[in-house]
Amino acid sequence: MGAESYMSSSMTINTYKSGDRYVYKYYVPNEIKSRIHVADLTAIQQASMENRVTHDKSVPDDGLFVEYAQFGVKKWISPEDAQAVIVAYDKFYDDIRAILTDSERQAAQQLNHWLRQQEKDVLAYCRQLNAGMQQRLHSTEDPVSDYEIDIRVSFYVREDDPFYDDDDANRFDPDCDASLLWIFNDCVKSHIQWFDENHWGWGDDHDHNDRLTAGASDVNNHCAWFHELYDHAHLPMKHMTRIGKVWVDIQVQHQMELDSKQRYSSSFCRNGIVKDNIDS
Repeated sequence: MGAESYMSSSMTINTYKSGDRYVYKYYVPNEIKSRIHVADLTAIQQASMENRVTHDKSVPDDGLFVEYAQFGVKKWISPEDAQAVIVAYDKFYDDIRAILTDSERQAAQQLNHWLRQQEKDVLAYCRQLNAGMQQRLHSTEDPVSDYEIDIRVSFYVREDDPFYDDDDANRFDPDCDASLLWIFNDCVKSHIQWFDENHWGWGDDHDHNDRLTAGASDVNNHCAWFHELYDHAHLPMKHMTRIGKVWVDIQVQHQMELDSKQRYSSSFCRNGIVKDNIDS
């Protein structure tokens, strides 16, 4: 968390936890978001835990002073706003621990099954891209020296979700898009080169469930992207029904090594392959 507390009502914050983002976006009331930033949630949680031990209260009576070490900024949070955040977290944890209904369990299982197939399809497409780039690397007519294949997978809520077109939430949301649930990024080239039947990662057939909670146990054989949603994005299992669209961006970065020592020669050598010289 990167926080150092020196009084029950005052602390220094250097960063915030990834789970705070989801709570801020979908649980914290919009009416206090003009005063409460996502990074404030870390300070409020820590102050609440410490204050419960020392004063048997969730929030200090005089509010909370927070110093953001990275920016050298101090901020006061009122006890009313801090309490509203505590209530939001209580609701979030209730959803995390909730027993799934039959419809929620079925929706989560269907999403997991669908995502596993999408992983395999995207991986197959990336492997085709990788094969083409490998051919270019070994061509004496191509100036490409190396490459990367990057993937970004974005998860969005359904069109009938209350946050799909919520201008108030968008105004204060750290992503500026209240419909965006989570973004997963990965460098694909090494993933492809290491991939075999024993590989552990997206596109495989392994079970990525590492939790024993009731909700997680209700879904069989978790794929990697499904695991990303509940473990890294902190999406409650009962909220899997919120997902309406998955957008995949695939980018090939073409890399060229231009060696100034070779500018007077008729050709240059890279990885043992002689190529036509590019004279800058």
